[in-house]
Amino acid sequence: MLEGVSWSVRDGRSTLFWDDKWVDGGTVLAEHAWKSKPGFLAGATVAEMTTTSGEWNIHLIEQFLPSDLCLQVIGMAPPKQDLGEDEIVWGLEEKGNFTLRSAYQLAADVDGSVTHQGWRDVWRWPGPNRVRHFLWLMSHGALLTNAERQRRHLTPSSRCARFKEADETPEHTFRTCKYAQQVWRQTVPDAASPSDRRSLKDWFFYFLKHPAKQVRFGFTCWFLWRSRNDYVFSDIEEPSSKLSQRILAWEIIAQKSKAAEQAISLGRSGLSRDVAVGWRPAPTGWITVNSDGSLLRLSESTVVGGALRDGQGRLLGAFSMNLGRCTITRAEIWGALRGLQMAWDSGRRRVELQLDSTTAITLLSPGSPTNH
Repeated sequence: MLEGVSWSVRDGRSTLFWDDKWVDGGTVLAEHAWKSKPGFLAGATVAEMTTTSGEWNIHLIEQFLPSDLCLQVIGMAPPKQDLGEDEIVWGLEEKGNFTLRSAYQLAADVDGSVTHQGWRDVWRWPGPNRVRHFLWLMSHGALLTNAERQRRHLTPSSRCARFKEADETPEHTFRTCKYAQQVWRQTVPDAASPSDRRSLKDWFFYFLKHPAKQVRFGFTCWFLWRSRNDYVFSDIEEPSSKLSQRILAWEIIAQKSKAAEQAISLGRSGLSRDVAVGWRPAPTGWITVNSDGSLLRLSESTVVGGALRDGQGRLLGAFSMNLGRCTITRAEIWGALRGLQMAWDSGRRRVELQLDSTTAITLLSPGSPTNH
């Protein structure tokens, strides 16, 4: 019988006395019998373990069960014909009703590799929701590596796209691939240690909740997966050194955003005012990056968009991102990062950043306490 499911005994004719879960606590009596049962008892129903007068056949039961279980059985009301047919119930709740709470607890207990505290660590990871959601998929082995894609008949080869050296499993993608090793040595060197013999899941949760390394670790996993997808589907190869620099930059922005939220929560009112500004042309030879965040009240998600212009106002590029649930301040900072990244990737180094959030401007300024 499935985990969590048990029998509620009424007339006792459908429930197997030895092999079904019907005793309080979900005990299967056959697993605790101290000697072999004769053939006529092997498939006995609960009703068949009572006397002609409707009481428990104590003499028969005590021959096969230890005293504590025997007392537990005879302490329960024996089946009666006028109670109707036996029913299947949810055994993890006293009233037999299914609840998500008990089902989640069962699922967490069945997974013996980590406690359910580990799953909470994923949702407590201090970064953008889209990265957090990726980490949740990664922790559940739900990423479509080439090994998984081949299993689903989506690709002819399960090998690593870059080096063809091994099957592209999650373990290979994030730990043993040469490219991943190069990136880890520049971001979180401990994660690339050849002497680390932990399983992928234990390795993942160890670094994900490490106070000093969790942010950089999460971003590294995310960017490794993005880089892998760029290579597999768009034939774009990014040097490991450049990818590492991007990871470190995103970590800095995440730390500044977190510091901003903490400052605002402590009542530093000077960081919580927004001011309206208009676009102004950049000096000759420079470009401007404008970005702005907005909270969508209906979906409770935050979006940010921006544009790059030259000194004559001509549009050079634009972007938009859905950041999920986060503060406006965090959205403003992520927007600034995205705009600067677009400018950098296009080869432009003379960039003027224009924002309408005093909070974000203060935190991004060289004199901000978060820059020390």
